Amino acid sequence: MKHNKPFILLLSRWAAFMMLPALLFAGCRRAVEWTHTVSVPSDGWDNRSPVIFQLDPQAYLPKNADRFEEMTAHAIGDTLPRLHGLYRAHLSLRYLDDCNASSLRLLAESASLEREVRTDTIIIPLFDANGNPYGSGRFGLNEVSVVLPSPYEVNAGATLTITPADYTIPVSGVQSVTFILENMEENANPVFNCKSMF
Repeated sequence: MKHNKPFILLLSRWAAFMMLPALLFAGCRRAVEWTHTVSVPSDGWDNRSPVIFQLDPQAYLPKNADRFEEMTAHAIGDTLPRLHGLYRAHLSLRYLDDCNASSLRLLAESASLEREVRTDTIIIPLFDANGNPYGSGRFGLNEVSVVLPSPYEVNAGATLTITPADYTIPVSGVQSVTFILENMEENANPVFNCKSMF
């Protein structure tokens, strides 16, 4: 049976290679606690169309509400228990090559039932001086991400509202906004950078 050893060794290496993407994906998934994507109006994005992320919709429901599962499924899916605590937060934008803004100035409003409303300004560069997109992507669709000040606190009734600031003409070419919360624990960090794949 000596002649079967090379074949068995080759088969085991092939199996390990085939399992690598699944292991990498699992590593990426461990750090992400919550993610949600909101599409923006196709005819242009301005301050009349804020993007709202509901991080704790259960806080606004009466106890034993019949619609608990229905209302939470939209915002957090199967992510239970509730997202209370400190996280690393990322904001990601997908935009087209023909977007009419070289950068975006966004107002980020954080609110909850336990603290006053906080407003910050986020500036996200989309294109460099030569008109090349900063984000990664292909087929005319790009994605760029920024890390919000850490830690990002989520408590009862937390919401995040993202609104374009000071644009007389609606911003066209922006496709969607994604908000991502990652676990703050060091041992939950993925080894590899988990970016969206196009």
